[in-house]
Amino acid sequence: MRSIGFRPWTFLEDEDVELFWFGSPYMNYRRDWSVRIAFKRASGDLKTLTYPWGKMPLLRLGQIYANGNLNQVRPMSGSAYNFTIPSLDSGVIVNSFKLPKSLIDFGKNPELGMQNIIQYSIRGINILYSCYGAA
Repeated sequence: MRSIGFRPWTFLEDEDVELFWFGSPYMNYRRDWSVRIAFKRASGDLKTLTYPWGKMPLLRLGQIYANGNLNQVRPMSGSAYNFTIPSLDSGVIVNSFKLPKSLIDFGKNPELGMQNIIQYSIRGINILYSCYGAA
């Protein structure tokens, strides 16, 4: 049985790559909705690919993919937290270059860093959330 994944897959066979970042959906020159997705190799190199925006439900930041499929064995990196935002309209829209470089470093790649995120400040803690995640 064939699984749902990313095709074509331009990485090496069985190479694990981490989903590093994804952009906002946009309409390409053929008037198809697409999304740019950045994967990070073990070497730290980023490779950005374009897929139909119908792939967005498969996207999980920090998740590992191999051969175009979600790697069910190897867990995501990072930590999970629960928090409550008391007022959703208190957020400010900023670009992704506002994220701390210690958390995620886009270098000077505007294709990744110019994506909009929403910033909330709650009790002195800044919470930065992707606009896609808020949809």
